[in-house]
Amino acid sequence: KAVMPLWSLGFFAAVLVGSVLSSFNSALNSAATLFGLEIYKVYINKEASDKRIVFVSTMFGGLMTLASFVIAPLFEHIDGIFSFQQHVNTVLSLPLVSIFFVGIATSLPDAFAAKVGFAVGVVAIAAGQFVPEPYLHFFHVYFLAFVLAVSSVLIATYIPCLRRMCGRIGRPISYVQRTDKAVVDLVRWRPTYILVAGLMVVLTTLIVSLQIGSEELFYSFWALWLVVLTTLLFWTAASTPVQKKADLGRQATEMPENPMEADDTVVGAEYIKGVVEQQNL
Repeated sequence: KAVMPLWSLGFFAAVLVGSVLSSFNSALNSAATLFGLEIYKVYINKEASDKRIVFVSTMFGGLMTLASFVIAPLFEHIDGIFSFQQHVNTVLSLPLVSIFFVGIATSLPDAFAAKVGFAVGVVAIAAGQFVPEPYLHFFHVYFLAFVLAVSSVLIATYIPCLRRMCGRIGRPISYVQRTDKAVVDLVRWRPTYILVAGLMVVLTTLIVSLQIGSEELFYSFWALWLVVLTTLLFWTAASTPVQKKADLGRQATEMPENPMEADDTVVGAEYIKGVVEQQNL
């Protein structure tokens, strides 16, 4: 009441409740989906139908909701809910980042090595939460846990005796990308760099205006935002026919000269349709 006018209190409360519910619902749906597809379907009931998985996921989501009602009052005495949430999220995000990092660097580690790295990362970062802040900073704990997780993935990949002790082959088979899948032709959009530069200018204007408290720069931000948004809308609409024509031309050149020589009559029909549309353009 000391900051906002009375007529806006209800609106602000609706926005606050909506933001909380949207975050809660997204996390709840994600947890229920992961449980149904990755745990129940894989480890509990491999023959479960889609209807059964949906039912189990719904029940799991309901139980998670009831559990949140019981756990929420326990957070009353913590210093900050946001800081606590970030620490909890780190327990799962760090192992995933570690596995993702190793997966980008090399294609040799298999699922067994990834599971070992995930388990070690969870244990390391969870144990690091109990280290007092003056002795070891949170970022140092994160770095040490990251190193341990990556090292465990490499050890579980390149140590044959350890793999054989766990019932795995001595050396994993390197991943080879499949070539029998359809490849999407990605054509770079010409205005990409220009619009990215414009968005960076707009964002910089907003940050600077809020930092120095300049009302003129704040109004300039909205003006620039409208210019960039309008440019994006009209530029996209103007470039679509050209892009479509280029795609149709490429499809027509890839087709045989005689449609009847194609392996499938559908391909021949698509060829004729592409040529006709190209001529119309």
